Amino acid sequence: MLTQENEVPKSFHQSVIDSIEEKVQEAENNNYLKGRKFLEWVLPRLFEITHEQVENQEITDRSHDEGIDVWDYIETGEDDEESGVVRLFQVKYGKTYDIEKEVAGFERDISTFLRKKPYEIKRDDLRELHNKINEERYRIDLFLITNQSINVKARRKCKIIGIDQIVTNLWEEIAGKPKGKQAKLTLEKFMPYEKSLIGVVSPSELVRFVTENESYIFESNIRKYLQKTKVNKGLIQTLRDRVGDLFYFNNGITIVAKKFDVEDHSILLYEPQIVNGAQTSSIIAEYLPRNTRAKGGVQVTIIKSDDEATRAEITQYRNSQNAVKGRDLISLQAFHAKIHAELHLKRYYYEQQAGAWIAKPVEEKNRYTGEDAYNKYLGENHDHVIPAYEAIQAMVAGLWQNPTKPYSSIASFLPSGTFYPKIFTHDLPEDFRLLFYPYLVKIYATDEFGYGTKDDSKQQKQYARLLFVTVYFKILTDFIIKRDLQEIRNNPFLMEKYFKNFETNSKLLRFCHQAIENNYFPNAMEYYNKNEISTWHNFFAQHSWKPELIESLTNYVKYNKDELEKIRREFR
Repeated sequence: MLTQENEVPKSFHQSVIDSIEEKVQEAENNNYLKGRKFLEWVLPRLFEITHEQVENQEITDRSHDEGIDVWDYIETGEDDEESGVVRLFQVKYGKTYDIEKEVAGFERDISTFLRKKPYEIKRDDLRELHNKINEERYRIDLFLITNQSINVKARRKCKIIGIDQIVTNLWEEIAGKPKGKQAKLTLEKFMPYEKSLIGVVSPSELVRFVTENESYIFESNIRKYLQKTKVNKGLIQTLRDRVGDLFYFNNGITIVAKKFDVEDHSILLYEPQIVNGAQTSSIIAEYLPRNTRAKGGVQVTIIKSDDEATRAEITQYRNSQNAVKGRDLISLQAFHAKIHAELHLKRYYYEQQAGAWIAKPVEEKNRYTGEDAYNKYLGENHDHVIPAYEAIQAMVAGLWQNPTKPYSSIASFLPSGTFYPKIFTHDLPEDFRLLFYPYLVKIYATDEFGYGTKDDSKQQKQYARLLFVTVYFKILTDFIIKRDLQEIRNNPFLMEKYFKNFETNSKLLRFCHQAIENNYFPNAMEYYNKNEISTWHNFFAQHSWKPELIESLTNYVKYNKDELEKIRREFR
């Protein structure tokens, strides 16, 4: 759930605007590209959509685009009713727009798009999107993003995000608790227990409470979970048909507050946040009118705690029986805090929360200078910031040999994503090398060989950045280190001598580049044509690591084993 306007430091607000302006200036005077650059800045920070997903979708302002600028999907697991969420974005940048009118037009365009027969849709990629929504049962979320300040009161299906919402969401990621915020909640009945209250709140009061305080009321990890989880259709049916039984059919909500004061049935909460039952709260607020007279009640537990660690533990264990599990919360913070600390010692900034780097003063940024051995992979213009989502994406591509899924939906590998628990198991070492080394390969492939950038002579190259990472780690582990991937993941230190030796490793990286250009790209083209793949974007999202392509690449490497053996000996 995206928040509404909230108080943030003026300096941070200006820093965000300056950072967006710096990105947009890359487009010079091209208004179409300015909108594109604006999306490239916003989507990774607010929606965990990677630069690849934005860059490789040639949708914006093209003919027959059905009003969609960018889309992505999130798989939410096996479910008879819903496979996941498709998020559709439209951007309005630059001139002043009538936002209400633009939103109405966007909603109308999408409604028309969904009613079309597949043969009426001109573009192959959008035909696939249409099929994913209608045949594979994906829910739709609509977002209109603008650099304008907005003040839209009417509730709409489309979520509207203006510059103030962008700034506020980034600040809340950094700030944590809603400092200084107070909110009242009236309970029908309650009983005290130690440092907590257990009670019942009416549906109408819960709607008021969530609606008036939604800018900060959801804890940040839970807010991210809300963006990705499937809708509880059973709850919606209860609200529609049996709202009086809500108390019996729902587990209720948990609120953690710095402290609370009780006056009759009115509870004054200091710095409150909902840490469990966020979906219950948000659905009730969305599906019941503000002035609802619906009878019934929702169980609420209010816990007093001013300690961050205790809050995090409450959040973790109160969510231990639902989809927000394991490292999604306290363990996630511990794992990435360790990575952050290790990279900090090497003078790199591991950005766990979008906007954290922007908020830092210049003098602190200047302390992150990196290490000479690793800086050679990053180039002179790199700012020594490692975004967590980009590092995770590269890690999955390289050390799990999966270039397709993190290409098509990085959100599936982030907290609450379908594949997250399969990667971030509790026995995964808290070692910076797992994330940092694949990230180095990805950046080097971009800067040195041009992967991820448009190349009219080799169109595949624009989409093959993660594929390069996968190929490199296959050759490194199978032919250079000669260790199983699981062994490498268990002991990432095995990779260190290879990455510390840039002179020799650069030869291996070039060998990988030549293997892709001489073998992989020609075979990929043949596969693409033979299987009538609709777009290269689709190929790299679903087909790029098929067994026949892997086998052909492996044979090429074996054929050139003398050159590879020479490189291997240089590493010794």
